[in-house]
Amino acid sequence: MESNYSIWIKKTTVLVFVLFLGTTLGSCQSKKTKQINQPETKNEMKKFEWRPTESAPKKYPIEIYQGVIGCEDGSLIKIPSGGRTVHNGWGETGSTYVVGDDFKSVPQNLKLTWLSFTENTFYTGDFELPADDIKAYFEKGYTDHLGKHETYSNLIIGMAPGGSVSVWLFGADKSVEVAHFMVAKTEISMKDFNPSGIQDRKKYVESTIDYLPENIKQELQETGIQKENWESYRKSFPWKFNYQFKTTGTPAEIRTKFFDGSHYYYQTTNPEIADYTELPVPKEIGFKWYDKDKNKFGADIEFDEQEIYQAFETIFKNIANKTVNLIIQVDTYNSEIDLSLDSENETIALKKTKIKVYPTSD
Repeated sequence: MESNYSIWIKKTTVLVFVLFLGTTLGSCQSKKTKQINQPETKNEMKKFEWRPTESAPKKYPIEIYQGVIGCEDGSLIKIPSGGRTVHNGWGETGSTYVVGDDFKSVPQNLKLTWLSFTENTFYTGDFELPADDIKAYFEKGYTDHLGKHETYSNLIIGMAPGGSVSVWLFGADKSVEVAHFMVAKTEISMKDFNPSGIQDRKKYVESTIDYLPENIKQELQETGIQKENWESYRKSFPWKFNYQFKTTGTPAEIRTKFFDGSHYYYQTTNPEIADYTELPVPKEIGFKWYDKDKNKFGADIEFDEQEIYQAFETIFKNIANKTVNLIIQVDTYNSEIDLSLDSENETIALKKTKIKVYPTSD
C-alpha cells in the first residue's frame, strides 16, 4: 500500500505537468500574438509585451514608497518598490517584477510616491499618461542597428529632484520620452515608509547618502542639488549628424545617448535620422565606420555638458541657421576625431569632448 507521501508526490507531479503544459501553450499563444500584434477577437483590446521599471539620476538616489500603473483594461501594474535605493542613471532601466501576464494593455495613468534622499523630501503625484501616443509607439516600433524591426519592452518611470517625473518607452536600441510631470511634496510617516527598519528619518537618509561613491558625494558638496536641469535637458533642436573623412571612409553605426535620458542605436542609413529632426542635446556617442580596405573602427565620445549646451544655444540663437549639423570628422589614419557644430553661417568647435578611437570588427 502506498504511503500518503508517495500519493502526494504523484499528485504534485501531475499538477506540475498540467501547469507546465498550460504555461507552454500560453507561451506559444503569446509568441503568436506578439508576431501579429493583434487581439484575438474584435472586442479585445490590443496588448503588448512590456514591464515597468524605475530610474533616478546617479547623483540623486530615491526610494519608491508606492507606484502603480493603471492600464486600459482596468488592470493595475506595480512599479518595483520597497526598500530599494534607486540611482541607476537618468532614463536607464532598473529592476522589474517578473510576475503576471507578459502581454499587458496600454498604460493609462500613474500614481507615484517616493523619497528623494538628497532633499530629504517625499513627493507624490497622480496623473494621466498619453495612452494614444504610447499605443502608437508600441505599434510602430523601430528599426535596430542590425536593420531588424523591434518594439519597446519597458516603461521606465524616472524621478528627479524638485518632483520631476519623466516616463520613457524603452527598447534595446531605442528609447523615447512619452511624458513629463512635476509633482507635489508630501509627508509619509517613517512607520508607514519603513515599518521594520530605521524610524529616525534623518538617520535613514544620511545612512543612504553615505553609501554613495565618494566622487558623487564630493560633487554634491561642490554643486548642490540642480533641480532646474531636468527641464532644460528636455529641450530639443533641429539637427542631424554629418560624417566626414580626410580619406575614404564609410559610416556604419551611430549610438547616441541624450541628456534627456532617451537613446538610439541605428545604422547611419536609418531614415529616422536622415533629415533634420527635433532632438535633445547629445550626451554620449558611439560611432563606427569602415576605411577603404573594409577595416572597421569605432569611437566612444563623451561631451562636456557645459560646452555642448553653450554651443547649441549659441548656434540656434541665429534664426537664419536652419540646417545645423553635428560634424564627426575622422582623420587620415583613423586615429583621431574632430567634432563641431556647423551651420550655414558659423562653426563652433567642440574641444572639451572626451574621445577614444579604437579598431573593432563586425
